Amino acid sequence: MTSSIRQIEFLARAIVNRLEDRGLVEFGDVPLLRMTHLRAWQEDAPFAMAENRVDIQLIAGGGYDPLTDLVTLHVAVPCFTIRATRVQIARALRGASGAPRRYPGVICSREGQELHVPSAAPLMVTDPL
Repeated sequence: MTSSIRQIEFLARAIVNRLEDRGLVEFGDVPLLRMTHLRAWQEDAPFAMAENRVDIQLIAGGGYDPLTDLVTLHVAVPCFTIRATRVQIARALRGASGAPRRYPGVICSREGQELHVPSAAPLMVTDPL
């Protein structure tokens, strides 16, 4: 399956989900792609720690809007919100250090289902978003 066909299918599912969320249509059997694991790693990605930085200790939640490609992260400690596209986030990555650490995971919910997705990532540094 080509990349463009996958993108079209993903967009079609997103449109159907939006219509269902608004109560405009009802499809009980729409198959959704499900994330099963989230894992990031680094290879030779050293970085220098900036003196004026924000160390994120805890993420409160977030979301992804496939129609706008906007990622929203609600940071709990310290308290602020990040909104950026996936491309902006990818371009902001400046380095990473260490082996992937296991995190409690994320809860992905859609259509009333809550699915636990195990997560692992190294320490990562980005430019300001």
